Amino acid sequence: MPALPNKALQAILIAGLGMLMSACSSAPESVPATYVSQHEYDDYDCETLLQEHELVNVRLQELVELQDKAATHDTNSVIAGILFSPLAVMLLRSDVEDVEEELALQKGRMNAVQSAGIAKKCALPMPKAEEEDSE
Repeated sequence: MPALPNKALQAILIAGLGMLMSACSSAPESVPATYVSQHEYDDYDCETLLQEHELVNVRLQELVELQDKAATHDTNSVIAGILFSPLAVMLLRSDVEDVEEELALQKGRMNAVQSAGIAKKCALPMPKAEEEDSE
């Protein structure tokens, strides 16, 4: 079997690296919010909005932690795939949950709750993630 020319080998390596990188989970802060209408909360009073805010915020924090683990795990898997083989990536990938879709939805819900609170002149706290970003 003839040796692959350098350009062909480079193309194969670049394609393989691209496939590895495309399987990576996004960092939580780079996951955009899914649009959720604030009108879903039109019937909520300030007290109910505050309760919803707390529920969404707790779930949002859980998802941020899970997504951060998934992104860190995927980075490590890519490094293993580069150093060892793509098979290592498949073996490492199976045990970490990517929660990007639910994270995007919860971010959207938080935005909608915040907007509804502003419209109703409710005093809602800032979400935990925003508090940490502003420090």
